[in-house]
Amino acid sequence: MQSHMTQIHQPHVTQISKPTLSNSTYQHEYPLCITVQPYLKDDSQQEIEVDKKSKVQDVIQKICKEFLVREDNLKLFRYPTGQIEKRLVLSESANLHNVLSKVKVPSADITFDFARNIRILAYCNLETPCEICITKFEVENVREEIESKFDSLRGYKFEITYEKASGVAVSLKDNEQVEEICLYAFKIHAKRTFDLLNSPNPPLSATASPNAQPMLPFNVTSSVQSFPVAPCQLISEKNFDIMISYSWHTMKQVDNLCLALNKAFPELTIWRDLKEMKSNIYDGMHEAITKSSAVIVCFSKPYLESPNCLLEIQFAQDLKKPIIPVYFFEELDDVKALRESNIGKPFLITAGLLYAGFNE
Repeated sequence: MQSHMTQIHQPHVTQISKPTLSNSTYQHEYPLCITVQPYLKDDSQQEIEVDKKSKVQDVIQKICKEFLVREDNLKLFRYPTGQIEKRLVLSESANLHNVLSKVKVPSADITFDFARNIRILAYCNLETPCEICITKFEVENVREEIESKFDSLRGYKFEITYEKASGVAVSLKDNEQVEEICLYAFKIHAKRTFDLLNSPNPPLSATASPNAQPMLPFNVTSSVQSFPVAPCQLISEKNFDIMISYSWHTMKQVDNLCLALNKAFPELTIWRDLKEMKSNIYDGMHEAITKSSAVIVCFSKPYLESPNCLLEIQFAQDLKKPIIPVYFFEELDDVKALRESNIGKPFLITAGLLYAGFNE
């Protein structure tokens, strides 16, 4: 066979399903020839001879010689001829004999192609699913790809799970699992964790300007529903991820904010005052803030005018709690004038922090 240089086309594979292999087993005489090509390069097909003991790694080495390509990170795929949607990657240790025994005529019924990457469908809460390109069977490679595709994960810690054929979700922790994901085209799911809230200085986006007003990584819905938050009487029973400091004048907006948080992060524990503390108000404030990992401060004109609200944000600052500002100003509020007025101290406390702004 004549060797020639062929440029490898980087694959673009949609979510693939595991093909149903024949229940029959066919006996073949070895050595025999298989059809090999660069991905989607039908006009560059060649035949490669294999014997009964040939493994995928042996075929890859022959491909490198015949097509004059480098071996590093090269993957071999197989699919029933003419059915690219059933394309699956083969493990380097796989024995070709086991694959070929499932087809009647190896030279006609099955096609092998090669490429340097694998594309798997990834999901992230509240974002559009997209394909990620896996070039190595390494967890770090998967993490880098996911972070590059989903804006809401960039700069944050997140957990990766994958959904097996049985529907069971498994946490991705080691490199062998990455190979399993690629072999069977399992779906990948990424979900933000709230470990970052333990840091007093959350990272800013690399593209954020000093005057940027990026939105928090979730959408605030317009409907008001019930959600699991703790009343002030239960503070002493547990710690919380978030304490929400707000004025009762923005109750509806805070309801929507809590609903969105709970939808995006079901495991998140939130504390807010649902019964408008009237007695032991300072005890309640103190315990709510000290037992929470971070404080979301809901700015509004009534909030700035409230002495108790000012105490909450000052105390959170004294404890060096991460403060996440959210703006609930009304359309006619002059925020610049409020910032420069004698009730503008909370703006000073949160100066330089990224904030989310929501109009009435």
